[in-house]
Amino acid sequence: MLEDGQSRFRDIDNKRLDEILYYLPRAVATYLLDGEIKKVNIVDQGPSSMIIEYKGMAYSPLERENMEEKRNLEGKLTIEGGILHLKIKKSRVKYKKAYNSEEEMNNNRLKRKEIGIYYLEELGKRDRMLSYGILILEERAYLKGIDIRRVDIYYNISTGEYKIRICGKIVNPKSEDDIFKMENCIYLKNEKTKNGIKLYISSHSKDYPIKLRGNEDYLIDERLLSRILKSRYGLSEYKKENK
Repeated sequence: MLEDGQSRFRDIDNKRLDEILYYLPRAVATYLLDGEIKKVNIVDQGPSSMIIEYKGMAYSPLERENMEEKRNLEGKLTIEGGILHLKIKKSRVKYKKAYNSEEEMNNNRLKRKEIGIYYLEELGKRDRMLSYGILILEERAYLKGIDIRRVDIYYNISTGEYKIRICGKIVNPKSEDDIFKMENCIYLKNEKTKNGIKLYISSHSKDYPIKLRGNEDYLIDERLLSRILKSRYGLSEYKKENK
């Protein structure tokens, strides 16, 4: 579907670009925004540029127990000069959904996250550090009690360098610093150096480096991530065959 447009991007492998265009928006929609892309529309395709729009749905937890909001999901991806820019967000509320129990609600959350794990794994085969960055941001948002509402990614397809910003509402503050905040943003960027790749994360203007463990492949692992999420949602008895 995209071969003709991709062939015009110099120094970029057509197959790899096609796969990144498929897996990156879906990894963001499912793992970061707890949603699903349902419609994809290529609105423009020029000699060295491309614009793709996405529509779908996503969920947001409510402070009230066993309740979620179902929201519209909207996104736009542009490529120009080898730089990919993805903007995707949860927009207006369609309706509120009540569950019979917290366990039922968390089961549904886990099912959606496990779909996201698949997209993360596939994206990781094309760019391990991009997938790892998405994983880090989701974990930081969870630890701060943030429901991610907006994601903004700049990604250099040739070099693999990226900048990611996530912003969202603090639904369940986990620290005293966040009690009086309504919204918070987290920034992550990577940088290639002579000694390897460095990651920097920040909630403010100053960057703080993340120390890499040397081998992040094991973190993009379906079984390990599934166990982490089950523990997070208190679902140690959850059986995968119930999906």
